[in-house]
Amino acid sequence: MLKKKNKGKIVFAIVMLAFFCWIFLGPTLLSKHFHELDEAYIEKTEKIDLDRDSSLTYSVERFEQRENSYREIVEISGFAFKELKEEIKNREILIYMESENKKNNYIVKAELIQKPEILTEHLAGGDFSKYIDIGFYAKFSAIVMKNGIYKVNVVVKENDKMYFTDAKFIIKKDKGIVTILPIE
Repeated sequence: MLKKKNKGKIVFAIVMLAFFCWIFLGPTLLSKHFHELDEAYIEKTEKIDLDRDSSLTYSVERFEQRENSYREIVEISGFAFKELKEEIKNREILIYMESENKKNNYIVKAELIQKPEILTEHLAGGDFSKYIDIGFYAKFSAIVMKNGIYKVNVVVKENDKMYFTDAKFIIKKDKGIVTILPIE
């Protein structure tokens, strides 16, 4: 039978092991299973080879980290499109965060939103009902991202063709602290 002293050491070791497992695995488990309303899921992805010469019309109107957010919630919104044609039947807008080491890349699928003021600015006529939404909004938790510097790209997928542009921002995560910086 175990002595009382050894039982205490074993219990202490098990508690410490559980604690450190929670420290390392907890954020990932929480972010996968507990989302805020309208929060997008961030996925780790392989490097995407994108056409660096593709030109998009885009604007990032808001890109910020929510204050006092223990889950490091980041919000980004704006609009992006390659072409405004009625023939475009499906459009996806993705936020692609490319790491400097090209190994830890992340992608977030943005929610499409209407932007009639942008359509009015770029199209003649008033019937915009035949056009797919060009605005986007994404809210995601950066807690699962590994420490590093990530270049933020906006990717537009129109009729299964992908186009991309640099969003002129980087996300820097260092020791669990997320900072959003403009690229000079």
